[in-house]
Amino acid sequence: TVPSDSGSGDKTSEERKLAPCRLRILNLLKKWIQVHRYDFEDPAVSNLTSDFLNNTIKLTGYERVAENLQTMLQSIAFPT
Repeated sequence: TVPSDSGSGDKTSEERKLAPCRLRILNLLKKWIQVHRYDFEDPAVSNLTSDFLNNTIKLTGYERVAENLQTMLQSIAFPT
């Protein structure tokens, strides 16, 4: 979830509550990509995951993690 700009609460406090959940999601996604690479050979799944990384994860302050996961996805789509 992208933090809202409603100003109804302390953003630092809200961010501290959301960070562990986001990290769990990112760790789960990383493990999924590592263990079940064949799932991401499907262009629909790969594109959906890429959109999630670019349009959600990068906006929440985890740009480097999103880029690393994106690199993992690209290595599946374009193996060397």
